[in-house]
Amino acid sequence: MTKQQKRDRAYYEERLKRDHPAIYAELINGKYQTVTEAAIAARLKKPRTRLLELKNAWS
Repeated sequence: MTKQQKRDRAYYEERLKRDHPAIYAELINGKYQTVTEAAIAARLKKPRTRLLELKNAWS
């Protein structure tokens, strides 16, 4: 079985630097508070749905 890639803050920060430098500059300047917000704006991640939030809170 293949090893899954680690998709953490550092991974998305590197992707933003490489693929979306304008959004990364906005992250550095404070337009986005977190790397996750910037990754969602760059469409690298999908936002969490209300159902996922509810499932997370339930357990």
